[in-house]
Amino acid sequence: MRLRAAGVGMVAAVSVVACMRYEPETPLAQAAARGDATAVRRLLASGADPNGFDGHGATALIMAARAGQVAALEELIAAGADPNLRDRRSTGWTPLMHAVHKRRTAAARALLDHGAEPNAGTPGGVTALMMAAAYGDTPTVRLLLDRGADPRLRAKQGVTALANAAGRGGLFDITDGSGVGVCHPDTVRLLLAKAPDLEMPPGPATRVSLFVTSLAGGRGCDETRALIAAHRPPPPRPAAGAAASGARASAATRPARCHRGSQVPCVKPRAQAAAPRATRARAGRNAITSPARRRGPAVARTGAASVQRAGTGSSHTRTANTT
Repeated sequence: MRLRAAGVGMVAAVSVVACMRYEPETPLAQAAARGDATAVRRLLASGADPNGFDGHGATALIMAARAGQVAALEELIAAGADPNLRDRRSTGWTPLMHAVHKRRTAAARALLDHGAEPNAGTPGGVTALMMAAAYGDTPTVRLLLDRGADPRLRAKQGVTALANAAGRGGLFDITDGSGVGVCHPDTVRLLLAKAPDLEMPPGPATRVSLFVTSLAGGRGCDETRALIAAHRPPPPRPAAGAAASGARASAATRPARCHRGSQVPCVKPRAQAAAPRATRARAGRNAITSPARRRGPAVARTGAASVQRAGTGSSHTRTANTT
């Protein structure tokens, strides 16, 4: 436990240093941060690298995103800046995450318009949507959801956007402070409306955070707990094609119809199976004993005609031929 606490303290110290030095260093990054699109264009024409990193692992596009400078951001992207190029810090954030972190919704929209990936995650699996939900930035949450952000994704520690909005919080940067005990009912309501199957993630962290919010009486937490308690996810629907595959499987296992010489299990045709056994036996005897059936209709008619022509034959013979 002490080692873990020490580790958290070291990470926090590193984050403090990183945040203190998050200042633009290169002329291109400085022009982007102050929103001087003309200077950005001139520097790019002079050969400045739109994807170049400064000494602290930031690009000019990241600085424009953090400052919310949309015009400079678009100049950089037009010159080849990668909207998904992460910083070279311990955070591993994309420009979109930096924009969300600084609550720059317009910059986030511009990045998404130019191909930023809404579901990109940090090394720990945190997404821009999880960050926006933890901040209670409902307009940015709506923007990300509309652009394809997945509210069902989970970070490595089980963090979800819903859990962050419901008071679990998220310490993404030392300047954020802890979000535990601060609830955002409007964001929770939006997430549940967009994805009715969402549930609070299981695990002790969620139970502890909800317990802390109940004790602290944080802003909006009573309403948030009521929303989550009243929410009932719909029952899961069968996967597409499951019914059709079941029907195909049933047809594949159904016995085949019987035929002469069949060596596999089979079923007789319904009419044949329903016929009484005595009827089938009587039909077989008639086929054997009846001369007309044995010799055929043509033979029977020929025999009758010969009897009529004979006329004077013995009654024994006529009787035998007409029986």
